[in-house]
Amino acid sequence: MKKFNLNLSLFLTFLKIGALTFGGGYAMIGILKEEIVERKKWLTEKEFLEITAIAEMTPGPIAINMATFIGRKFGGFIGAFFATIGVVLPSFVIILTIAIFSGKLLEYTYVKSFMNGVIIAIVAQLTKVSFNFIKGIKKTILTITIFFASLLCALFLNISVFYIILASGLIGIILERE
Repeated sequence: MKKFNLNLSLFLTFLKIGALTFGGGYAMIGILKEEIVERKKWLTEKEFLEITAIAEMTPGPIAINMATFIGRKFGGFIGAFFATIGVVLPSFVIILTIAIFSGKLLEYTYVKSFMNGVIIAIVAQLTKVSFNFIKGIKKTILTITIFFASLLCALFLNISVFYIILASGLIGIILERE
């Protein structure tokens, strides 16, 4: 019964996160942190940052990766399954609904207006997530340099995020050994 309750809790938690978050995985990070670290206290802030970094480096959508990792940590394979299904189900239902109506929903004025409002909220959520990550990172000359170099490469040189992350990780390995 205890495992059933844990798996149900994982499913419902990630279903709620999946249903209430627009804007993809990065927009979910703030809500995930609120729910997983602050409300449920399933992870510490440090564990959450580590799982987020691993989920970012792993192929696939970050929200699904995080749900899978967190579910696995607490419920094994079955926990990973329920957390992943929970986070994916709302998007699946929405996409299926839009597909059934052949995209006609997006032609309605109210739907367009709703989506315009959502876009602004997504930008705000991503900004909040960015500040939370910055607060959680150990600030050294190396980390600050990597941050600004990565930002400049992404903004002005249009270098792929993949290469920026790979290079930053390698630089971290080479220059900062604990």
